[in-house]
Amino acid sequence: MKFKNLTNSELYQLVMDKNLPADQREAAENEFKKRNLNFAQLDALAMEHKKSIQAQKQEELTITTKLRIIFFPFLIPIQGILANKYIKTGEIRKWNEYWKFVAYGFLFWSIIIILLAKFFLFQPA
Repeated sequence: MKFKNLTNSELYQLVMDKNLPADQREAAENEFKKRNLNFAQLDALAMEHKKSIQAQKQEELTITTKLRIIFFPFLIPIQGILANKYIKTGEIRKWNEYWKFVAYGFLFWSIIIILLAKFFLFQPA
């Protein structure tokens, strides 16, 4: 990677990334040290990084995704694959919310099936 072309903010994001391979992280740290940033600039970068992490954590599933999960919860292998993309990106809150809506979907369809059975299958004579 060419770390010289990156902005201070982008380079700080890379330095703080725990998933970056060790050799690339070391190269990013060396480039970051070469820039000789003062304390005010470092504080600004740290605050910007903290805000971006908090913004990522606050995101929720979209309404269309929630509805799609509720109405079609039956394909468990596909649901697992779709939910794991949130684990890969470190969005644990979205992953938990995803499975919560799968459970809501099963609850919704269970109620529908019970009501259909009650009113159409087992009608009193």
